[in-house]
Amino acid sequence: MKASNKNNNVISTINHLIITSDIRFLRVQLDNLTKDLSAVELQIHNSEYTILINDEYNDLAIGNDILNFILVFRELKLIEDSTDYLHWCKITVTDANDNKLLAYYKTICIQLDDISRCFLNHTIDYFVTDLDFQLNTVPVPLLRK
Repeated sequence: MKASNKNNNVISTINHLIITSDIRFLRVQLDNLTKDLSAVELQIHNSEYTILINDEYNDLAIGNDILNFILVFRELKLIEDSTDYLHWCKITVTDANDNKLLAYYKTICIQLDDISRCFLNHTIDYFVTDLDFQLNTVPVPLLRK
């Protein structure tokens, strides 16, 4: 598949999910949480979830909903794939002794089932590879413009 077709497919798939599930993103400020994580309010239909994002490239400032989708669901996939809180802390390099992060992790684990319902197979996906995201390859550079 040509790179331009891959870009279009990823972008149109994510855009379709955003529209059909009425997904919205709002950056919010949370007091007393780790300074390395940014909070995003994820709205799906009439439900709201607070998601903590490691936004090392400052992508949230761009305000692109498709890029925000990738950021939010990438973080949710990390939680979904983690075996437990300590494993999640290790892969996200966060402080396992932080009780607020533990409470966040527990809350999100409970909410994952509801959040995943916006996907056809009820499995969270963000439609780009981690390598593509980190190396800024297709379609990420188009979204960062």
